[in-house]
Amino acid sequence: MTNQPEQTPNIYALLIGIDCYMPNGLPNGSLYKNLGGCVRDIDRVEAFLINERKVPKAQILKLTASVNPNELTKPVELPEKLPTRQNMIDSFRKLGEMAAEGAQVYIHYSGHGGRAKTVFTSIKGEDEIDEGLVPTDIGTSEGQYLRDLELATLLKELVDKKLTVTVVLDCCHSGGNTRGDVEIRGGEGIDEKPLQPGQELVAPLETLEQSWRSISEQTTRGLKASGLRAARDYVLLSSQTKLITQTTNMI
Repeated sequence: MTNQPEQTPNIYALLIGIDCYMPNGLPNGSLYKNLGGCVRDIDRVEAFLINERKVPKAQILKLTASVNPNELTKPVELPEKLPTRQNMIDSFRKLGEMAAEGAQVYIHYSGHGGRAKTVFTSIKGEDEIDEGLVPTDIGTSEGQYLRDLELATLLKELVDKKLTVTVVLDCCHSGGNTRGDVEIRGGEGIDEKPLQPGQELVAPLETLEQSWRSISEQTTRGLKASGLRAARDYVLLSSQTKLITQTTNMI
């Protein structure tokens, strides 16, 4: 019997871990503390995918911000490897370019979740909030959240390519409850920091609204950390909720 060569797993991954927030203070006086354990978790997920599932490293995108013991507001990684909002957006879309139709896509975020005054007043209303992922540079003048409607649109782009998508979000008031070596992974209060001139949304407002409505149940919000509602087209696992969506295959 001839040994068959091992087939390369049809799995692609985006792994994001943020321990270092630079700087972590916001104009309203609130702050996002540096965390412990997020980058470690991402490194372990990467090791599992490579060693246990035999996923080639070239099929894994990773963004991390590790605490620099010599300068607490400057992470160890190079700028192009940091989980800034733009780097996260670019990585979502690169993942979609890399993965062929039918592939399994695994996305894992470990870091702070936050809330901000909505920039989508025409969709949500004047007094509503956006919930989202908090990038490493949120405290800088350029720092912005990856907001719920934007994240929903990025996920829909992957679903529309007929990819099997699994998302894990470890953020927002979850880590500190069960592990003693980590801070609570969420901010307090609502940030009122507006979008700065020249900062672009991931898509036109009309597209964001269509994506939001097409993948969402209109009656509930499934996840406080990111504001994502219960979707029909991907699996979402959150540290705050049980499995709330269905898809054909898990990784």
